[in-house]
Amino acid sequence: MRYGIMLCYPLEEKRLLKWGPPYIVQPKLDGDRCRCIIDDEGEVELISSEGHPRNQSVPHIANAIKQMVKDGTLQPDMELDGELYIHEGGYHELIHGIVSRTVNLHPDYKKAQYHIFDIINDSPNIIRVSHLQSISRLFNNPYINIVRTFLEPDIEAVYSGIEEFIKENYEGIIVRRPSGMYERKRSTNIMKFKPRKEDTYTIIGTEEEISIDGMPKNSLGALVLMSGDREEAFKVGTGSYLTRERRVELWKVREALVGKSATIMYQRMSAGRKVPVFPVLINVE
Repeated sequence: MRYGIMLCYPLEEKRLLKWGPPYIVQPKLDGDRCRCIIDDEGEVELISSEGHPRNQSVPHIANAIKQMVKDGTLQPDMELDGELYIHEGGYHELIHGIVSRTVNLHPDYKKAQYHIFDIINDSPNIIRVSHLQSISRLFNNPYINIVRTFLEPDIEAVYSGIEEFIKENYEGIIVRRPSGMYERKRSTNIMKFKPRKEDTYTIIGTEEEISIDGMPKNSLGALVLMSGDREEAFKVGTGSYLTRERRVELWKVREALVGKSATIMYQRMSAGRKVPVFPVLINVE
Protein backbone atom coordinates (compact mmCIF):
# COMPACT_ATOMS: atom_id res chain seq x y z
CA MET A 1 0.00 0.00 0.00
CA ARG A 2 1.32 3.43 -0.94
CA TYR A 3 0.98 6.25 1.55
CA GLY A 4 2.45 9.61 2.50
CA ILE A 5 2.61 10.82 -1.12
CA MET A 6 0.41 12.54 -3.68
CA LEU A 7 -0.89 10.20 -6.39
CA CYS A 8 -2.24 11.05 -9.85
CA TYR A 9 -5.50 10.40 -11.63
CA PRO A 10 -5.33 9.39 -15.32
CA LEU A 11 -5.27 12.35 -17.71
CA GLU A 12 -8.71 13.52 -18.84
CA GLU A 13 -9.24 16.43 -21.18
CA LYS A 14 -12.47 17.44 -19.47
CA ARG A 15 -10.52 17.96 -16.24
CA LEU A 16 -7.92 20.05 -18.09
CA LEU A 17 -10.74 22.21 -19.45
CA LYS A 18 -12.20 22.55 -15.96
CA TRP A 19 -8.83 23.67 -14.58
CA GLY A 20 -8.18 26.13 -17.38
CA PRO A 21 -4.69 27.16 -18.50
CA PRO A 22 -1.84 27.45 -17.81
CA TYR A 23 -0.74 23.91 -17.05
CA ILE A 24 2.39 22.72 -15.25
CA VAL A 25 3.95 19.74 -17.06
CA GLN A 26 6.83 17.43 -16.19
CA PRO A 27 8.15 14.22 -17.72
CA LYS A 28 6.88 11.08 -16.00
CA LEU A 29 9.68 8.89 -14.70
CA ASP A 30 9.64 5.09 -14.51
CA GLY A 31 11.61 4.64 -11.30
CA ASP A 32 11.09 3.94 -7.60
CA ARG A 33 9.07 6.60 -5.77
CA CYS A 34 11.00 8.02 -2.84
CA ARG A 35 10.48 10.74 -0.27
CA CYS A 36 13.48 12.42 1.31
CA ILE A 37 12.91 13.75 4.83
CA ILE A 38 15.57 16.16 6.09
CA ASP A 39 15.23 16.82 9.82
CA ASP A 40 16.09 20.06 11.61
CA GLU A 41 19.64 18.81 12.24
CA GLY A 42 20.27 17.94 8.60
CA GLU A 43 19.91 14.17 8.95
CA VAL A 44 18.43 12.45 5.91
CA GLU A 45 15.89 9.63 5.67
CA LEU A 46 14.94 8.11 2.31
CA ILE A 47 11.58 6.31 2.32
CA SER A 48 9.77 4.43 -0.45
CA SER A 49 6.08 4.95 -1.20
CA GLU A 50 5.37 1.74 0.75
CA GLY A 51 7.32 3.01 3.76
CA HIS A 52 10.50 0.98 3.24
CA PRO A 53 13.81 2.64 4.18
CA ARG A 54 16.17 3.29 1.27
CA ASN A 55 19.29 4.76 2.92
CA GLN A 56 21.00 1.38 3.04
CA SER A 57 20.45 0.52 -0.64
CA VAL A 58 21.51 3.94 -2.02
CA PRO A 59 23.87 5.44 0.62
CA HIS A 60 25.57 7.65 -1.98
CA ILE A 61 22.30 9.54 -2.46
CA ALA A 62 21.68 10.02 1.28
CA ASN A 63 25.26 11.25 1.68
CA ALA A 64 24.96 13.60 -1.29
CA ILE A 65 21.84 15.20 0.17
CA LYS A 66 23.50 15.58 3.58
CA GLN A 67 26.36 17.42 1.89
CA MET A 68 23.93 19.68 0.02
CA VAL A 69 22.34 20.62 3.35
CA LYS A 70 25.77 21.40 4.79
CA ASP A 71 26.70 23.67 1.89
CA GLY A 72 23.31 25.44 1.94
CA THR A 73 21.89 24.13 -1.37
CA LEU A 74 19.11 22.37 0.57
CA GLN A 75 17.66 23.40 3.91
CA PRO A 76 17.05 21.46 7.14
CA ASP A 77 13.46 20.59 8.05
CA MET A 78 12.47 19.90 4.43
CA GLU A 79 10.60 17.04 2.74
CA LEU A 80 11.24 16.24 -0.91
CA ASP A 81 9.33 14.00 -3.31
CA GLY A 82 10.90 12.27 -6.28
CA GLU A 83 12.10 8.98 -7.71
CA LEU A 84 15.20 6.84 -7.50
CA TYR A 85 15.84 6.58 -11.19
CA ILE A 86 18.13 5.65 -14.08
CA HIS A 87 17.13 7.44 -17.25
CA GLU A 88 18.71 5.19 -19.88
CA GLY A 89 16.02 3.03 -21.45
CA GLY A 90 15.30 -0.42 -20.06
CA TYR A 91 16.70 0.18 -16.59
CA HIS A 92 13.50 -0.05 -14.54
CA GLU A 93 14.35 -3.60 -13.49
CA LEU A 94 17.86 -2.49 -12.50
CA ILE A 95 16.61 0.34 -10.28
CA HIS A 96 14.19 -2.08 -8.61
CA GLY A 97 17.05 -4.53 -8.04
CA ILE A 98 19.19 -1.77 -6.52
CA VAL A 99 16.64 -0.33 -4.11
CA SER A 100 15.34 -3.69 -2.91
CA ARG A 101 18.71 -4.65 -1.41
CA THR A 102 18.58 -4.77 2.42
CA VAL A 103 21.72 -6.74 3.32
CA ASN A 104 24.41 -5.77 0.83
CA LEU A 105 24.79 -3.21 -1.94
CA HIS A 106 23.95 -3.98 -5.55
CA PRO A 107 27.12 -3.92 -7.73
CA ASP A 108 25.62 -1.11 -9.82
CA TYR A 109 24.05 0.87 -6.96
CA LYS A 110 25.88 4.07 -7.92
CA LYS A 111 23.99 4.17 -11.20
CA ALA A 112 20.91 5.20 -9.23
CA GLN A 113 20.13 8.91 -9.06
CA TYR A 114 17.50 10.84 -7.11
CA HIS A 115 15.29 12.94 -9.37
CA ILE A 116 13.27 15.48 -7.38
CA PHE A 117 9.95 16.71 -8.77
CA ASP A 118 8.23 18.24 -5.71
CA ILE A 119 8.67 19.77 -2.27
CA ILE A 120 6.08 18.72 0.30
CA ASN A 121 4.75 21.80 2.08
CA ASP A 122 1.65 23.99 2.29
CA SER A 123 2.31 26.06 -0.83
CA PRO A 124 0.44 25.58 -4.15
CA ASN A 125 1.97 23.61 -7.02
CA ILE A 126 3.26 26.65 -8.89
CA ILE A 127 5.18 27.95 -5.86
CA ARG A 128 6.66 24.55 -4.98
CA VAL A 129 7.92 23.66 -8.44
CA SER A 130 9.11 27.23 -9.09
CA HIS A 131 11.24 27.02 -5.95
CA LEU A 132 12.75 23.77 -7.16
CA GLN A 133 13.59 25.27 -10.53
CA SER A 134 15.15 28.34 -8.88
CA ILE A 135 17.60 26.23 -6.89
CA SER A 136 18.33 23.69 -9.64
CA ARG A 137 21.25 25.81 -10.93
CA LEU A 138 22.96 25.21 -7.57
CA PHE A 139 22.87 21.44 -8.00
CA ASN A 140 26.25 20.11 -9.10
CA ASN A 141 26.09 16.59 -7.67
CA PRO A 142 25.75 13.85 -10.33
CA TYR A 143 23.46 11.80 -8.10
CA ILE A 144 20.82 14.51 -7.47
CA ASN A 145 18.67 16.10 -10.17
CA ILE A 146 15.68 18.40 -10.42
CA VAL A 147 13.04 17.21 -12.88
CA ARG A 148 12.45 19.71 -15.68
CA THR A 149 9.21 21.64 -15.36
CA PHE A 150 7.33 23.69 -17.95
CA LEU A 151 4.35 26.05 -17.80
CA GLU A 152 2.22 25.44 -20.89
CA PRO A 153 -0.35 27.97 -22.18
CA ASP A 154 -2.93 25.56 -23.63
CA ILE A 155 -4.00 21.95 -24.11
CA GLU A 156 -2.27 21.69 -27.49
CA ALA A 157 1.06 22.41 -25.81
CA VAL A 158 0.34 19.70 -23.23
CA TYR A 159 -0.16 17.13 -25.99
CA SER A 160 3.03 18.30 -27.71
CA GLY A 161 4.80 17.70 -24.41
CA ILE A 162 3.61 14.09 -24.35
CA GLU A 163 5.25 13.39 -27.68
CA GLU A 164 8.47 15.20 -26.79
CA PHE A 165 8.85 13.33 -23.50
CA ILE A 166 8.22 9.98 -25.21
CA LYS A 167 10.90 10.81 -27.79
CA GLU A 168 13.29 11.53 -24.91
CA ASN A 169 12.59 8.05 -23.46
CA TYR A 170 10.45 9.14 -20.53
CA GLU A 171 7.42 7.07 -19.56
CA GLY A 172 4.90 9.83 -20.20
CA ILE A 173 3.74 13.16 -18.79
CA ILE A 174 2.60 14.63 -15.47
CA VAL A 175 0.20 17.59 -15.58
CA ARG A 176 -0.40 19.76 -12.52
CA ARG A 177 -2.95 22.44 -11.73
CA PRO A 178 -0.94 25.53 -10.68
CA SER A 179 -3.23 26.32 -7.74
CA GLY A 180 -3.35 22.73 -6.45
CA MET A 181 -1.96 21.90 -3.03
CA TYR A 182 0.08 18.84 -2.04
CA GLU A 183 -2.32 16.13 -0.85
CA ARG A 184 -1.05 12.85 0.61
CA LYS A 185 -3.61 10.86 -1.38
CA ARG A 186 -4.87 10.60 -4.97
CA SER A 187 -5.44 14.19 -5.99
CA THR A 188 -7.66 15.75 -8.67
CA ASN A 189 -5.03 18.50 -9.04
CA ILE A 190 -2.47 16.25 -10.74
CA MET A 191 -2.86 13.84 -13.66
CA LYS A 192 -0.64 11.41 -15.57
CA PHE A 193 -0.57 9.94 -19.03
CA LYS A 194 1.80 7.14 -19.99
CA PRO A 195 1.04 5.79 -23.46
CA ARG A 196 2.22 2.23 -23.78
CA LYS A 197 1.24 1.62 -27.38
CA GLU A 198 1.30 3.25 -30.80
CA ASP A 199 -0.82 1.93 -33.69
CA THR A 200 -2.32 3.00 -36.99
CA TYR A 201 -6.04 2.80 -37.76
CA THR A 202 -8.24 3.53 -40.77
CA ILE A 203 -10.33 6.71 -40.78
CA ILE A 204 -13.98 5.89 -41.50
CA GLY A 205 -15.58 9.24 -40.69
CA THR A 206 -15.35 12.69 -39.12
CA GLU A 207 -17.27 14.78 -36.59
CA GLU A 208 -17.55 18.55 -36.50
CA GLU A 209 -16.27 20.47 -33.49
CA ILE A 210 -19.03 21.94 -31.33
CA SER A 211 -18.68 24.99 -29.08
CA ILE A 212 -19.56 24.97 -25.37
CA ASP A 213 -22.78 26.73 -26.41
CA GLY A 214 -23.68 23.87 -28.74
CA MET A 215 -22.86 25.71 -31.95
CA PRO A 216 -20.95 24.09 -34.87
CA LYS A 217 -17.46 25.60 -35.26
CA ASN A 218 -16.83 24.63 -38.91
CA SER A 219 -13.73 22.69 -37.84
CA LEU A 220 -12.80 19.09 -37.12
CA GLY A 221 -13.84 17.83 -33.72
CA ALA A 222 -12.84 14.18 -34.03
CA LEU A 223 -11.86 11.45 -36.42
CA VAL A 224 -13.83 8.22 -36.34
CA LEU A 225 -11.52 5.21 -36.62
CA MET A 226 -12.04 1.49 -37.04
CA SER A 227 -10.45 -0.82 -34.47
CA GLY A 228 -8.96 -4.08 -35.75
CA ASP A 229 -10.72 -7.32 -36.64
CA ARG A 230 -13.65 -6.64 -34.32
CA GLU A 231 -14.60 -3.64 -36.49
CA GLU A 232 -15.41 -1.47 -33.51
CA ALA A 233 -15.53 2.28 -34.22
CA PHE A 234 -13.98 4.78 -31.83
CA LYS A 235 -13.14 8.48 -31.87
CA VAL A 236 -9.95 10.47 -31.42
CA GLY A 237 -10.26 14.23 -30.97
CA THR A 238 -7.13 15.21 -29.07
CA GLY A 239 -3.42 15.38 -29.76
CA SER A 240 -0.73 17.85 -30.78
CA TYR A 241 -1.49 17.09 -34.44
CA LEU A 242 -4.87 18.75 -34.03
CA THR A 243 -3.82 22.40 -33.83
CA ARG A 244 -6.50 25.06 -34.20
CA GLU A 245 -5.39 25.80 -37.78
CA ARG A 246 -5.24 22.12 -38.73
CA ARG A 247 -8.73 21.44 -37.36
CA VAL A 248 -10.09 24.10 -39.73
CA GLU A 249 -8.11 22.81 -42.72
CA LEU A 250 -9.00 19.17 -42.09
CA TRP A 251 -12.69 19.98 -41.90
CA LYS A 252 -12.48 21.56 -45.36
CA VAL A 253 -11.18 18.25 -46.79
CA ARG A 254 -13.08 15.93 -44.45
CA GLU A 255 -14.44 13.71 -47.24
CA ALA A 256 -10.91 13.06 -48.50
CA LEU A 257 -9.82 11.89 -45.04
CA VAL A 258 -11.96 8.74 -45.19
CA GLY A 259 -9.75 5.77 -46.02
CA LYS A 260 -6.55 7.41 -44.85
CA SER A 261 -4.53 6.18 -41.88
CA ALA A 262 -4.35 7.83 -38.45
CA THR A 263 -1.50 7.04 -36.06
CA ILE A 264 -2.35 7.28 -32.37
CA MET A 265 -0.74 6.71 -28.99
CA TYR A 266 -2.86 5.21 -26.21
CA GLN A 267 -2.64 3.64 -22.78
CA ARG A 268 -4.23 0.23 -23.34
CA MET A 269 -7.14 -1.56 -25.00
CA SER A 270 -10.49 -1.50 -23.25
CA ALA A 271 -11.65 -4.76 -21.72
CA GLY A 272 -15.03 -4.94 -23.42
CA ARG A 273 -15.03 -3.34 -26.87
CA LYS A 274 -11.26 -3.75 -27.34
CA VAL A 275 -10.73 -0.17 -28.48
CA PRO A 276 -7.84 2.15 -27.46
CA VAL A 277 -8.23 3.92 -24.11
CA PHE A 278 -7.44 7.66 -24.20
CA PRO A 279 -6.17 7.83 -27.80
CA VAL A 280 -3.99 10.79 -28.82
CA LEU A 281 -3.61 11.61 -32.52
CA ILE A 282 -0.03 12.08 -33.72
CA ASN A 283 -0.32 11.86 -37.52
CA VAL A 284 -2.60 11.41 -40.54
CA GLU A 285 -1.31 10.05 -43.83
